[in-house]
Amino acid sequence: MPLNPTFRCVPPFLLTLLLGLSFLPAQGVQRTSALSVRSADSYAAPDAPSATRSPGPDSTGTLLVRVVGLESSAGIVRIALTDANGYESDNNVREATLPIKNERAHWTVEVVPTGTYAVRLYHDENKNGELDTNVLGVPQEAYGFSNDARGRFGPPDFEAAAVTLDSDSLSLTITAE
Repeated sequence: MPLNPTFRCVPPFLLTLLLGLSFLPAQGVQRTSALSVRSADSYAAPDAPSATRSPGPDSTGTLLVRVVGLESSAGIVRIALTDANGYESDNNVREATLPIKNERAHWTVEVVPTGTYAVRLYHDENKNGELDTNVLGVPQEAYGFSNDARGRFGPPDFEAAAVTLDSDSLSLTITAE
């Protein structure tokens, strides 16, 4: 990843904190089971978007996330689904580690309550559980947010990355950079 001048003066620990890409287990987090995570071989995007429906109090849907732009198939993708309340913390609604195949990863999250969420991820190439940065705090591993949102000196605002699940399924493509 080329040096981004907006990250030059930010210490590594602060950048990791600002980017909000730490995926430490949080109390009450529902981890995605292996049954919910589908590999690239079994991923199939819907033929057409589902019709929007009026979400009821118990309405749920499926979120399909396609991760592209990975520079290699080494390591894993660490990914989290969060709501506005947990966006600036590690209180993720769901999180997972995804295998990479052909420089792509796919995540299917089933039975997600309808609502507004953001997805954040990073490519953990060395599987150390951290977003690696250089001495200037510039991320050395690719990362991304829903809507391909980017922040200037940290993560984008929740509103920039927010997507609304209000139908049977929602399909997203996130480019890791």
